[in-house]
Amino acid sequence: MYFIPKTFPYLEITGSYKDVGLAIGKAFKNDIQRAVQKTQQSISRYSTYLEKIDPYYTATRKTFPHLILELEAIATGARVPIKDFFLLNCREIYDPEESFVHCTAVVGFNPDGIILGQNEDWCSGSIDDLYLLKATIGDTSFFGLTYKAEIPGISVNLNNWGLAQCLNDLYQPTRVGVPKNFVARAILECKSLKEVDHLMQTTPHSSGFNHVVAQYNTSINYEVAGDTISQQIIDQVPFVHTNHYLAKDLVKFEKLPTQDSVARHNRAMELTKPVMGLQDIKNILSDTKDTKFPICNSDCTLGSVIVIPSKKEVHICYGHPCAGTYVKYSVDMI
Repeated sequence: MYFIPKTFPYLEITGSYKDVGLAIGKAFKNDIQRAVQKTQQSISRYSTYLEKIDPYYTATRKTFPHLILELEAIATGARVPIKDFFLLNCREIYDPEESFVHCTAVVGFNPDGIILGQNEDWCSGSIDDLYLLKATIGDTSFFGLTYKAEIPGISVNLNNWGLAQCLNDLYQPTRVGVPKNFVARAILECKSLKEVDHLMQTTPHSSGFNHVVAQYNTSINYEVAGDTISQQIIDQVPFVHTNHYLAKDLVKFEKLPTQDSVARHNRAMELTKPVMGLQDIKNILSDTKDTKFPICNSDCTLGSVIVIPSKKEVHICYGHPCAGTYVKYSVDMI
């Protein structure tokens, strides 16, 4: 009997920013409408949060006008108000998810180049919020895991230029600027690490993710806290990031340091090797030795992604990898 592993829903789109946005909005209209309704119902004095949007919206439109076109098209396709959908993508104003455990990212090296892996952790029961997207805009295509009720890019992605991005949540005080979701989205279309660095250094950040980006044989770790950005070149040394700051000059911005994040980081580092291949990364992301703070969490790990940029390969596991199966995708072949 031939076993067919379960996979996430898949959507492929080619066109303009408006075309991509409309297709996403129409495809996941019900999911986006439910997310908006849930947010409206769960936030006391919801209208006061909507009133705070304008300066963030203005900063985003000034910096990334094309991504505002995409966001507006998603909202139009889903038949939800633009402001309500923007709020879903502006966690700087309201983020109900700060208490949940989040992701673990691993970077390894071998003779073929860099390999990156990440477990996508979120609140239990959210696995149906995820899908696989391949979008082509102009001469750039990107593919990866993303959330139906957010703009693309809020997980792990690889583009046709061989540039990969993994994200981890970091919790810090916020300010008016470009929400972190849009920075992550913009990186999906970068053609080089130099372009990523320019984007990171010139964007007026409202807050920030941890971004682990890689291309060819080079990987860079960025940690963001407002206008303070730490850049670390990852050169032939295994690297792990979870949900706390590693840069000493940014630790002072830590809002929610967690025992869980530190435990996952330390355990993953224990498992790294000087040379790591696909199976080594799978072993780390599947680890459950620490039963209190496991890397692979059967309740919260929604999926797992491993990227081999030099081969333009993405391996994706539906659900937690301690029980699931990875499926290989080739960005050039999809």
